[in-house]
Amino acid sequence: MMKKSVGILCAVCTLLFISCNRNNEKSTVSEKEISLTPVSTLKVERADYYEYGEYYGRVQGVKRASIISMTGGTVESVNVAEGSLVSEGESLSLISSEKAQLTLDSAILNEKISHDNYNALKRFLQSGTSSQINVDQAHLQWLNSKAQLLDAEKAYNGAFCIAPISGVVVSRNIDTDDEISPGHESFLIEDLSQIEIKIGIPEADMEGIQEGSPAQITLDLFPGRIWEGELVRFSRKSSDRNLTFSATILVNNEDSKILSGTTAKVKLLRNRYDDHIVLPADSIIREDSGDYVMILEGETVIKRYVELGPSDVTECVVFSGLNGGEIIVHEGLHLIVDSQQVAVINKEA
Repeated sequence: MMKKSVGILCAVCTLLFISCNRNNEKSTVSEKEISLTPVSTLKVERADYYEYGEYYGRVQGVKRASIISMTGGTVESVNVAEGSLVSEGESLSLISSEKAQLTLDSAILNEKISHDNYNALKRFLQSGTSSQINVDQAHLQWLNSKAQLLDAEKAYNGAFCIAPISGVVVSRNIDTDDEISPGHESFLIEDLSQIEIKIGIPEADMEGIQEGSPAQITLDLFPGRIWEGELVRFSRKSSDRNLTFSATILVNNEDSKILSGTTAKVKLLRNRYDDHIVLPADSIIREDSGDYVMILEGETVIKRYVELGPSDVTECVVFSGLNGGEIIVHEGLHLIVDSQQVAVINKEA
């Protein structure tokens, strides 16, 4: 009986010893995990990266025309206000209209008479009753009368303020009873169904710029709204004044919400990098000695230098140093050093 009790006691002691050892091992692992720096990781993957430039420019209609009073005079009436929609050929105002009408009628008659005289002398030349010099002089008179008719038509169009295009009156520079001088701009009309935005692109941004590149346009007047546009042309010589290359963005503006003269922000696609390593910008350490990431190998992080490409505030292209598939530290970078053991808290696969 005594031997049996001693055996049971030994077995219990053995079990207690094994249990204590296991608890000590668990305690040791827990302490080890607590001593490691926690980090978050991500898997390196390939993606397409789009490099944009942001520029500011002023809006104007693609089609625009000024109405100029060639002869000046007294403004008799004004028929439209700024912002009015007008049609091609519509009279917007009258400026000394009677004089302009008489001048045009006289020019039309003079052109007709000189033309008839020229034709008559050509017939007389064929019949031998006129000379070539008389025909040439008549031809010259007819050409001069045609030039005078063109001037009279311009004066008439300016006096009656004939709209040369359909569009919106974006500015009106006359009022009734004004006395205006020759060459005065009475109206400016723009067709705002399509607008263009002229921007200046710095030399450093010109790589990759090409006609047809898409652009996104935003305006402070319409927060949250984006218009789609396209780069239609750009200069091949920089401006001597501001050392930028002039470029024109074409935008459809069917509802005419974009007004002429407003300032627009243009986000223009400059380059596209297909199937490249793209990382969050905050997963890269930038130092004078070089740019690097921390790669996770087991429980240890290893410094890996990389060659960087274009970047923005959120992402960066990596040209070399990574192949894809690596696990790198994303959060906790500034708390670790090369060859340090870490505790991964997100368990990135």
